[in-house]
Amino acid sequence: TLLLLLPNAMVEKLLPMFRGADHKEDPVQDQLWDEAIRNGLSDIDLRLSASVGQATMTLGELISLEPGDIIDISSPNIATMFAQDVPLLMGRFGLHAGHNAVEAMHWISADRKQPKKDGTHG
Repeated sequence: TLLLLLPNAMVEKLLPMFRGADHKEDPVQDQLWDEAIRNGLSDIDLRLSASVGQATMTLGELISLEPGDIIDISSPNIATMFAQDVPLLMGRFGLHAGHNAVEAMHWISADRKQPKKDGTHG
């Protein structure tokens, strides 16, 4: 849930739209908003993480783990990338220039069930 509080003066011109009044699209104004939002969001830091596999074990096995124990995981070559704990894209896990890396394969759709086939970013 996102709660955004804005001064009335900032949204006063938008109030008729919120009340259901007809809105005429203005492509120039829409483009200005699009650019302003993209420019404003481009410098925001996100915490990215990756999940590269899964394992199943009993609680007893988990609590008996010691440093150096190995946990086998399934499918270590496919990774799910998360931004702020939200699944974002699927990729191939591997190495790049000697560092662990994920090669982006496709974006995960908003419903998180099927990847988008059209290459869009949403």
